[in-house]
Amino acid sequence: MSMNYKSRVHWILTFVGVFTFSFMPLSQASDIKAPELVSWSLIVSTVDITSQPGAPIVEFSVRDESFIQTPNLNLASQSSSQTSGFATVERIKTDGQTVTFRAQGLIPVTGAQGIWTWNLYPLRDNIGNSSQGFPVSGMNSGYSNQVTVKSSTVSDTKPPTLISWNLITTSVDLTLGVGRPVVEFTVQDDSRIETPNLNLASQSSTQTSGFAQMELLSSTTNSATYRATGSIPVNGATGTWTWNLYPLRDSVGNSSQGFPVSGTNSGYKNSIQVENAESKLLKASADSKAKQEAEAKAAADLKAKQEAEAKAAADLKAKQEAEAKAATDKAAAAIAAANAATDAANARIDAANKAAELAALVAAAEAKAAEAQAKAKAIELKLAKPKLITITCIKGKLMKKVTAAKPMCPSGYKLKK
Repeated sequence: MSMNYKSRVHWILTFVGVFTFSFMPLSQASDIKAPELVSWSLIVSTVDITSQPGAPIVEFSVRDESFIQTPNLNLASQSSSQTSGFATVERIKTDGQTVTFRAQGLIPVTGAQGIWTWNLYPLRDNIGNSSQGFPVSGMNSGYSNQVTVKSSTVSDTKPPTLISWNLITTSVDLTLGVGRPVVEFTVQDDSRIETPNLNLASQSSTQTSGFAQMELLSSTTNSATYRATGSIPVNGATGTWTWNLYPLRDSVGNSSQGFPVSGTNSGYKNSIQVENAESKLLKASADSKAKQEAEAKAAADLKAKQEAEAKAAADLKAKQEAEAKAATDKAAAAIAAANAATDAANARIDAANKAAELAALVAAAEAKAAEAQAKAKAIELKLAKPKLITITCIKGKLMKKVTAAKPMCPSGYKLKK
C-alpha cells in the first residue's frame, strides 16, 4: 500500500529522530541541566599597574554531565566605564564531571584605579544547556569577584566627550548620484581617542547607511577633530536622515553612551534632508498645493475678517443708537422727575407759607386773648383786693405800725389814739 507525501515525510522525520537519539550517549541524552560553578578562588586579587599591566588571576571549577565548553570572562572597572578584553582561559584539571580552569585578565597601565570585578559569561555545555552568567546559578554568595587595582599615577576614568559638531552638508540630491553628506566634529579626552564610528538612518524607512568614511583633520594632546563622509545610495529613501554617533571610546576602555554624547549641547543638530527628482517634483507639487491652500485660506480669512468687521461696525452702531436712546430716555425721565420735585417743593412752600400765615394769625389771636385775659385778671384782682388800714401800736417807748384789712396790735402793744 502506497503512502501519500505527508505520510512519507512524517515517517522519514520520525525515523531520523529515533536514529539520532539512539546514537546519542546516554549521559548526554538525559542531561538537561546547565553547567554549575562549584568553586571559585582569586589567586591574584590585587595588582599594581604603575609600571606594567596588571594580571589578575582566578581559578574556578565547573561541573556538568556533558562536555563543558571553555568559559569566557572579562573584568570591569566599578569607578569608570572601562572593561578589559576577554581573559586567557586554560583547563588545568579534569576530575570526572568537574573541570578546573585558570583565567588570567589584563588591565593596562592606563586603567582606572580602584575595584574591578570579574564577569563570568554564561556557562555552556556541548548540548546547549547554559547558565545565567555571574553569579552562576547555585554559586555561593560568599564568592568574591573583586580585584583591587593600584597605581602611583593618576588614571583616566572619564569617557571622551563631544565638544563640537558641525553639519557641513545639510541636504543631498540623489538625482545627481550617491549622496555624500559630511559632518565635522571634535572629541576631547585625557587619553588617546579611538577613531569614532558613525552611520546614517532614514526616519521614514528602516534604511541605514554603512559606516561613514572617517578622516582625522587635526589633533592635540587631548582632542581630535574628524570629518565623517556618509554614503546614501541613489535609490535611498527620501526625507529626513539622522547621523548616529556610536559610543566614543579611548585607548584605556572608557566609553560614552552614543549620540547625543554625554555632556553635549542638546542644540546640536544631527539631521539632513535627502531628495531626488521624484521627491522634488512631489515637494514642488505639495508646495504649490500648500501655497494655493494658504492663499485660499488667506482670502477666506480676509473675507471672514471683513464680515466680522462689518458685523462689529453694525453692532457698534446699534449699540451706540441704543445707548443714545437710553440716554435720551434717562434725561427725559430725569427732567420729569425734576419738574415733579419742583412742583412738590412749590406745593410744600405754599403750604408752609399758608401754615405760617395761619400760625401768625393764631399767635396774634392768642396774644390778644392773653392780653385781654391779663387785663381781665388785673381788673378782677383790683376789684377783689381789700382796703388796707394802717394803725400805730405802742409799748412803752416802743412804736410799731401794722397795716392790714383789719389791723390788730401785737400782744403787749396798745393802740395809739
